[in-house]
Amino acid sequence: MATVAAGPTSSDSHLYNAVGVRLPTPLRPMVVADVLDGSFTILKSRPRTIYGIIVPLMVPAMVLQALAVGSVGTSASFGSTPFTPFGGPTAGSSAALRSLLLSVGAAALVNLTMYLVGAGMARVVSAWYADGDIGPGEALRSVWKATPTLLGLWVIQLPVAIVLYLLSFCLIGLPLLIAWSFWLQFTAPIAVIEKVGPVTALRRSWRLSVSRNPGADLGRGMRIIGISLLVVVVAQAVQLGLGVLAQILSALAFGNDGVGATVALVAAGVVSALVLLLVTPFVVGSSILLYLDQRVRNEGLDIELEAASAFR
Repeated sequence: MATVAAGPTSSDSHLYNAVGVRLPTPLRPMVVADVLDGSFTILKSRPRTIYGIIVPLMVPAMVLQALAVGSVGTSASFGSTPFTPFGGPTAGSSAALRSLLLSVGAAALVNLTMYLVGAGMARVVSAWYADGDIGPGEALRSVWKATPTLLGLWVIQLPVAIVLYLLSFCLIGLPLLIAWSFWLQFTAPIAVIEKVGPVTALRRSWRLSVSRNPGADLGRGMRIIGISLLVVVVAQAVQLGLGVLAQILSALAFGNDGVGATVALVAAGVVSALVLLLVTPFVVGSSILLYLDQRVRNEGLDIELEAASAFR
């Protein structure tokens, strides 16, 4: 287990819990800076714990995804004529279809691992605010116990997400996709912290992310959406930019035909995967802090924890 480099002093003791863990931010209604800075602090406080959760959950799925990307590239290079003159698919087109399905399946698996990572990190962060400190082993055991709920959430959201993603190329689809993602962002923390089923987790996420009186509290909902979009856009821009750069450099080094094109695709996939490992704590951490923020604002979580601490 990692240790804190510097313990609390009298002036900043409120930033640490009872066992000396640096808290992402004091438990209070949070502003944008609290969420953004706190997301980085989660990783800085316990990097071994956080990556002890992320690596075993995400790396196998990302390796499969990188291999699938390379397989798509190889299949695409089999020939320039994917169909026979009579309209039937060639062996090359069938292989390309299989590779494409493999790629989509791998991407869906990576999506599932994000739920698992979100649950594991939420378990760690919630322990900090309860004056505890757990390692990756205990966090992963909590994820295992919550797996039925997380799988249920994944099964529910996947077909809807696919349809909305396809519709996102139309004008009306993109806002729907954003709203759907916004609704789901609290489900993994709810599943592992509150120990509820998938349907209840969806309902809880809706209540926390959407005001009971939207007309009187529209600004709060827009604030959460704005912070979430900011985090995702920054993370996606970094991941996409470095991935494209890796593909360009690989194409220059190995060529853009045949094996060289496949190497370039695989290199881009590997770099994107590595960047995803780097940005995941930031993205997931922001959702966890927003979840805690909404519980503080709507349910007085900070007061509840202070009262519980006073009677220990």
